[in-house]
Amino acid sequence: MKTRILIGDDHDVFRITLKHFINDNKDMAVTAEAKTWDDTYSLAFNRNFDLILLDIDLLASNGFGVLHDLKRGKPHLPVIVYGLLPEKILGLPTILAGASGYIEKDYVPKHLINTVRQALNNKNCSVALFKWIIFSHLFALSRAHQKPLVL
Repeated sequence: MKTRILIGDDHDVFRITLKHFINDNKDMAVTAEAKTWDDTYSLAFNRNFDLILLDIDLLASNGFGVLHDLKRGKPHLPVIVYGLLPEKILGLPTILAGASGYIEKDYVPKHLINTVRQALNNKNCSVALFKWIIFSHLFALSRAHQKPLVL
């Protein structure tokens, strides 16, 4: 059975291109598309999907709280967010809001399919998150030993 994917993106050209890119994979299919957050949210609760691909612009206009709402109602539904800003800026906030990963639009063709597969296997997909966790641990260790953190 193919992985059923919902794309939420307000840009027709990018959404259509993404759909063709995904549908070129034998094990994946875009089964629905939405242009607004409200439509994305409604489809997520009224149909069955294995994963949602979501443009950050749909979240930005509504706030990250809407992603929390979605994840509260569908906690096991992976959501991968993508946008123009670098992962080092938006990776962690999207993960903390409940996303399974964040991809810069420039890297979508290169990393999308692998990121989708990781999210479906319940693996977090954000390099930024892992860097933040490592930095936090190193910082905590340096404070515990009262030595400056040297990278």
